[in-house]
Amino acid sequence: MKEIKLKVPDNKLVQQLGFAVSQEAEILEAHKNIVRERNAAYQKNPV
Repeated sequence: MKEIKLKVPDNKLVQQLGFAVSQEAEILEAHKNIVRERNAAYQKNPV
């Protein structure tokens, strides 16, 4: 069985469609910092 991620803004819609809901993965602070650093570097020197 394949697993997919789908962002649906309304939990009621998810229930009506009969989808199983798993917990969202928490984004680690270290990863957030890496993304912030890359974004800052891009802002200084866009390619």
